[in-house]
Amino acid sequence: MALSRLDKVATSDANAAVIDRARAQAYLQKVYIFQQLLQSAEAAASQRLAHELLQKLVDAKPAGVDADKGRGNLAVSFDELANQVKGRAPEKGREYYVDALKLRLDLLENPQSDFYPRHVLEHFVANSYDLLGEVELRLDNVEAARDYWRQSLEIRRRNLALAIGDSEHNADYRRSLAGTLALQAQLSQRQRDWPASREALEECLTFRKALADEDPLNVTHRLSLAGTHRALGDTLLFMNDAPAAADHYRESIAIVQQLVETDGRLAFRRSLADQYYRLAAATLRASGPAAADEYFQKALQIIDTLVAAGPPSAGLKTFWMVALARCGNHEKAAELAEEVSFTEPQDRNLFQAACGFSLCIAGVAHLKNADQLTPDELARQERYAARALDALSRAVAKGYKDFTAIETDPDLDPVRGFPGFGKFLNEIKPK
Repeated sequence: MALSRLDKVATSDANAAVIDRARAQAYLQKVYIFQQLLQSAEAAASQRLAHELLQKLVDAKPAGVDADKGRGNLAVSFDELANQVKGRAPEKGREYYVDALKLRLDLLENPQSDFYPRHVLEHFVANSYDLLGEVELRLDNVEAARDYWRQSLEIRRRNLALAIGDSEHNADYRRSLAGTLALQAQLSQRQRDWPASREALEECLTFRKALADEDPLNVTHRLSLAGTHRALGDTLLFMNDAPAAADHYRESIAIVQQLVETDGRLAFRRSLADQYYRLAAATLRASGPAAADEYFQKALQIIDTLVAAGPPSAGLKTFWMVALARCGNHEKAAELAEEVSFTEPQDRNLFQAACGFSLCIAGVAHLKNADQLTPDELARQERYAARALDALSRAVAKGYKDFTAIETDPDLDPVRGFPGFGKFLNEIKPK
């Protein structure tokens, strides 16, 4: 029912809760519409209004099914509030996620009806643990993230065992377990525990491949499968198994290419360019620059079409920068790196700029042997190396803390060969 019509309904003690629920639902419908229109401020305002009504309903202390539905709906609203702020204010996002978890634990421990089966309530609690783990990792609270995801995995494995033969919940529980395994792999990557990352991703891959095979038209399942191949490729590349990494990137490319052919939306084309870029990086390590150039060029061709479609976002501009450098257009790449270095958040984008300047070193020598470089080209490489190291130093000074990326990101390979990099690394390593 539209809000304007609800405003005309006379409110009494008998119908107040019904009207408040209807108004909350109307505001949530507006949230959905504003989100589809990418109007984030309007969506946030409507979510706050819906949240106030949902909180009012819970504060009224209803009984039975209404009590359980009320707490469940309010928990979802806290999640949505957290999602809206966690990017710019992760501490506030954590507060909202904790509020949602408290409601779900209360529902689990003190249900007032049988509206939610216990395994469903446990599933909701695991969802809260996943979300809290993500925000804790964003805040560099690694052990807190690990503990949340450990608890989530325990619940998900138990629920999956109970849901064998339950067609209504089995697929959803497998999907959720795969998602938590992917988060666990992300944490392992952060700590450079590549074998643990590989183990988690291989189990995740098993679930996601089965889900995609069972429902081949489900785009979400196919994208998740492609993402798992990509993440496993990244892990294998860090483990110096470039041929195996390349195999997983090819699997990801095959999936995303099919999606592009049936639905050419920009997000799928952007993903395809990303897969080709990663395949090129793996091929570079396995077979050298000449073999890799084909894939770098394919990535750049797709990116060029995305840039031509409209002003590039900050993320696309960064991707364009590194692809240009990989393909030898180091002068344009250096211009973009300079622009990226002044983009907020500066710590992350200074790191990206450093990657761009680093790749400009290789761009100068594109498909040339070292002994073919002129004195001017060698001097230009030195200048790019100095700019890369300066950007890294500024990134760390601004708060950049992903030292694993500084040590292992393939885009920084060219600058690692310069003496200043080793000195810089010794200076920034945690004592």
